[in-house]
Parts: sequence; structure tokens; C-alpha cells
Amino acid sequence: MSDFVIFAIFFAALAVLNLIRVAIGPTPADRQVTLGGIDAASLVTLYDMQGRRMLDTKGNTVATDDLPDGMYIVKIVTRAGALHTKKLIIRH
Repeated sequence: MSDFVIFAIFFAALAVLNLIRVAIGPTPADRQVTLGGIDAASLVTLYDMQGRRMLDTKGNTVATDDLPDGMYIVKIVTRAGALHTKKLIIRH
């Protein structure tokens, strides 16, 4: 087995076990937010504090221009199936 295959299996196992740290910033956000520690195929959903789904997107950058000021819950599902949640404040 090649080193690349071993690394890919190891990375996928860490993601499934939810051991990979996801960073979000800047917060408070203005125009966009960058998510670190995830791949570009990750699904990102933002919910407002009333639980309404406000945005669905893919990738590691999220445009926040069209969202009103407030606090949001960011749900991230990676390609490997790991689920992460983060809090985000948007202030324009």
C-alpha cells in the first residue's frame, strides 16, 4: 500500500472520529467567513437562533453579505461524514 493511500485512510478515520479541529473566522464576520480544517467538498448550513435554515453552500468560504446581523449556528458535514457545529456572529 502506498504512503498516500495510508495517509488518506488515516485522515478519513480522523474525520469520521471527529478529531479534526475546524476553525471559523473572522468572528464577528462582515462579508465572508473562512472555515479551516475542512475540504472544499464539505456541506455548510447556517441556521439563525430560531432554527431557520438561512444558507446552504459547499466549500470552505461562506459569503455572509446577504445575511442579517446576528448569531448563527454553522453546521458542517465533511466529505468523510464527520459533523461539526460552530457559532458565528455576523455584524455588518
